[in-house]
Amino acid sequence: MKNIYKLLLIAMCAFSANTYALTTKEAAELFPVTITAIDEPKESYFNHVMIIHYEIENLSDKDVTAIESSIVFENPDGSTFISLAANSLEIKSKSKANGQFGYDFNKSNFTDKKMQLLGLKMKTWLKVKEIIYSDGTYEAVSD
Repeated sequence: MKNIYKLLLIAMCAFSANTYALTTKEAAELFPVTITAIDEPKESYFNHVMIIHYEIENLSDKDVTAIESSIVFENPDGSTFISLAANSLEIKSKSKANGQFGYDFNKSNFTDKKMQLLGLKMKTWLKVKEIIYSDGTYEAVSD
């Protein structure tokens, strides 16, 4: 009976080790995001919308069918904002995928100088929750 419990414990440890094979930092390094362009802000109903164009690169050796993730943008002042999930992103191994995100902001909080700094110094990364590969396998990502 003790041997059965030991086997179950080993199996559970092996399962949990496989379930979270990547950390969020490792996943962000595997799928780096680059801002390619920022459009001039356009007036919306109450705020202004700035369209941020970005590129996600797949550095892994597998084709990806979908990534459950969000894109995190960090302003020069350290504040961050997060895009909605991009679940249907399909990207081949060792290639890039383009996308865009509309950032809604209050113009009274931004001067022209702040807008220039924002475009030059904004950092971005992918906060990945789960990766589904084209061969049917998936990887859950731990924090």
